[in-house]
Amino acid sequence: MEMLSAVVVLVVAVAGVILSIFWFYVSMWSPIVLAAMVGFLGWVLFEVGRSKVREDPMRALRLMEWRLLLPGSLAAAGSAAIIIVEFHFQAKAGWSDQDKGVVAAFTTAITTCLGALFVKGAETYDESWISRQIRDCFQDVFKEEFPHGSDPDLAVNEQSDWGRVDRRERVERIKQGLK
Repeated sequence: MEMLSAVVVLVVAVAGVILSIFWFYVSMWSPIVLAAMVGFLGWVLFEVGRSKVREDPMRALRLMEWRLLLPGSLAAAGSAAIIIVEFHFQAKAGWSDQDKGVVAAFTTAITTCLGALFVKGAETYDESWISRQIRDCFQDVFKEEFPHGSDPDLAVNEQSDWGRVDRRERVERIKQGLK
């Protein structure tokens, strides 16, 4: 799972760089609109998946996992904001060494704080952003569907891990119970 977290953090950082390039070279609204569109796409895919849970649970799961785009777009926007803040607070020519030092310390503090917030969120994206929502959706739809204590019932109602690998196995058990 650590490798997947590292990939997510890298993607968010690269997306942040791309959004900041749009800010500087296209318009200041372009990264905001782009991030909003990507986030909206993630929300729409999640809702479409939610509507298909009963008819095709595995397909619904795959669609719902795109929910990652919503918080991912926010994290990328935060990453872009870090870059933009760093650029705007850079020391200007003609400033004293003391002023340059203060500005450098200030921007370092801001970027460290914002970076820690967004990177920490990206590291736990699955548990904090996706797993609980998918679990809640499946439990709402299949709460009373299966005989109590049956394998599909346990797959739906156990509160234990709903991580990426486990939820695929759970949904497969649910799918078998629907046949």
